[in-house]
Amino acid sequence: MGALLVTSIHKEAGRTAFCAGLARLTGREQSLPFLCKPIRITPGNAAPRPDPDIAFYSELTGASQPESWPVSMGMTEARRGLNPSTTESIVTAFNQMDRAGAVIIEGPPVTTPQGQPLPVAASLAEMLDAQIVALVRYQPDLQIEESIAPLEALGDRLLGVVLNGVPRYRGHTAQSSLTPALEAHGLKVLGSVPEARCMLGVTVGQLVEHIKGTFLMGDEKRGELVDHVMIGGLVLDSGVDYFARYQKKAVIVRGDRPDIQMAALATPTRCLVLTGGHHPIQYVEYEAREEEIPVVVVESDTLTTARSLDTLFGGVTVHHPDKADCYADLLSKSIDLEPLRATLRGT
Repeated sequence: MGALLVTSIHKEAGRTAFCAGLARLTGREQSLPFLCKPIRITPGNAAPRPDPDIAFYSELTGASQPESWPVSMGMTEARRGLNPSTTESIVTAFNQMDRAGAVIIEGPPVTTPQGQPLPVAASLAEMLDAQIVALVRYQPDLQIEESIAPLEALGDRLLGVVLNGVPRYRGHTAQSSLTPALEAHGLKVLGSVPEARCMLGVTVGQLVEHIKGTFLMGDEKRGELVDHVMIGGLVLDSGVDYFARYQKKAVIVRGDRPDIQMAALATPTRCLVLTGGHHPIQYVEYEAREEEIPVVVVESDTLTTARSLDTLFGGVTVHHPDKADCYADLLSKSIDLEPLRATLRGT
């Protein structure tokens, strides 16, 4: 079995989502690969904190990471490259890991936020004998020419480039402009991954905490994802038809409108939020229990509660198994997976 390292031109290009999604997808077709993150680059002299990616990878695979990982490197140190002691400790830990199959490695980006080259990803791939896939986050003002040199520095280990996070109406631009520009420099473009609503969800628990709500029932489902919020206000047409448009949704509705509440409960709903401090009447409570839908009460009115959601989705992370499955589906439909599969098979 082989090793694949995932890097990117810039930070926050979706490396964790890519690694998790590819691992999920690979696990559907063969044995689940080992997911790891040997190195992280921290800004300035910030004190190291627990890395949430490590816990996420362990949750997905059921395999623990070496205790010393990720090794934290400041930006100045990372620009100089890996020193011998760090190299030796990473290789030793890698060789001692309890792994029987393929390995997917989240590597650091190949440039600093200012565009200066970082040699760490290339060195990491070399010492762990890994092939490389590089992510390019879609940006309207992306300067391809400035990105070519760091990608070319990855050498023959670079399998290809993936355009990531392409907005719904920018797919044609990615295909007609960015892809040819990269290929003109001899870089293979494996495909482009579109943006998806499912990657922007929050858990029921996060939503309830954000709006300062109280669970009346269904607290055990606080870990389920919500990717839409619907307001049960003035529903002119059939309430069931209105709420049936989305499945992984939370519905915010006045606590004294059992008719609208029942319409929401008749469709797939992740959470029902009753505003104004009202508790549900008996048959609404019965229906919610039958459908196993959490019911939450907030003291604020519907408008205030809805407005408080403006900042809810701003700090979402990819750390949820459902998001790994979502990204796996995106990969299966949008990129050429065969070079990655061959690498992970060791062929």
